[in-house]
Amino acid sequence: AEASGRSTDGRERWCQVASEQGWGFRGSDFADTPEGAAVVGTVTRGIHENRTAQYRTYLDQTAAWGAEWTDAAFSSEWLMDLTPAELAEMNDELQVIARRWRERSKAAQATGDTEGREHVSVHLYGFPFRI
Repeated sequence: AEASGRSTDGRERWCQVASEQGWGFRGSDFADTPEGAAVVGTVTRGIHENRTAQYRTYLDQTAAWGAEWTDAAFSSEWLMDLTPAELAEMNDELQVIARRWRERSKAAQATGDTEGREHVSVHLYGFPFRI
């Protein structure tokens, strides 16, 4: 959603998160025009670059987090052969898991259970590739 009051000269347009429910989009929703496809590519690359920078920052600071956090953190990759329908089904299942953990986090915050909690970023990507 547009964030009012952020622009200093009226030429900028700032946005803010409108929902804590998470978000996503399908490239095919915008790929019907060359401009739409270009925007999807640009936005997706920007998101990935931000996520990569966030992970690099964590890697640069691992010593400061201590063993409890670094042992809990993970970086995983699984290679498998799936159909498009199976990949979509996996995405749906992972969304359910992420929502459950997000609700658990929100419930803890609501009750003041903040001891030992930190912001955690989880990035999962599922995409086809050819060898």
